[in-house]
Amino acid sequence: SAVLVWGFNFPLMKLMYLYFHPIPFNAVRFVIASITMLAILKLQKQDARIDRRDWGGILWLAFLGNTIYPFVFVLGLERTKAANAALLMALTPVFAFLIGVGRKRHTFSAGVHMGIVLSFSGAAAIVLFGRSELAFTNSWTGDLLMIAAAMCWAWQSVESTRLLPKYGPIQLTVFAMFVGTAKLVPLSIPWLVAQ
Repeated sequence: SAVLVWGFNFPLMKLMYLYFHPIPFNAVRFVIASITMLAILKLQKQDARIDRRDWGGILWLAFLGNTIYPFVFVLGLERTKAANAALLMALTPVFAFLIGVGRKRHTFSAGVHMGIVLSFSGAAAIVLFGRSELAFTNSWTGDLLMIAAAMCWAWQSVESTRLLPKYGPIQLTVFAMFVGTAKLVPLSIPWLVAQ
């Protein structure tokens, strides 16, 4: 079901861009998501406290995954095709592994090499021989922004592994979402006013 939701996300957001600028649309979306996630946390009666020593890590995760990532994602999606965006975001696990290698958290193996080669080969094959819904000739800016978004998400995923065992996925997501949204909304004010 997560794959279906994520897959529908790209064309539905492109549809919304006919009526809203991506940045105010994203700001409203993140406010709603933050409130929803807090409600889930409260319903599950989970602890909402953060150790003082973990605040730096939470702030970094929030900035990377819930402030920078949304900006580059929505601006990239606006400037490229939905299929391009989905394909480029599908490379996130490859980027996450490569970042993990750089951070000395993962090591290469023959199977990993093969997986990376197959991932990039599959993406290249779709671009070169796929249908017309994919086109990389007139969307370089959007495609580069989508690659940056995939790298931000990958980096955030790698960094979150340090705090996940302590807080769990829901708590950590709520913390990062709230802090990131608190940074995202003020940065979005000029576009919100214009909208």
